[in-house]
Amino acid sequence: MSENQLSESTKKKIARSYHLQFGGFALVMLLCMLVFQFFVTQYYIPQVWGVYIGITLLYWITGMITLRFLGSINFSYAMMVSKMVRMLFCASVMLAYVMISGEGVISMAFVMLFLYFGYLLFEIRALLPNLQRNSDEQS
Repeated sequence: MSENQLSESTKKKIARSYHLQFGGFALVMLLCMLVFQFFVTQYYIPQVWGVYIGITLLYWITGMITLRFLGSINFSYAMMVSKMVRMLFCASVMLAYVMISGEGVISMAFVMLFLYFGYLLFEIRALLPNLQRNSDEQS
């Protein structure tokens, strides 16, 4: 597989879809924060705004790093690592939120954890044949 296998227009389209995904993620997170602050006030704590900003920045930074590998052999590795970092960070934030003021959100946090790690296992299983094929090509 060559370094410049994707055309420039294809790379721009993929990058644009990534940017739309980041923006959508930030808007959904903002909507959730506003719902928590104004409608589900019994679970709202002010420190969550810092968590929102942290998760959004982490999502954006890992996405930008992933886009640097666009069109190269290592793109699937970069995507997997960035998704793992995002999921582990989000899972640890959920656990911290439960430990800070955890009455009603414990079940929600564990559902989120199972979803994150189930998705992670699915992602690894989908990438394993590619990893195996790449290692066979290199040897």
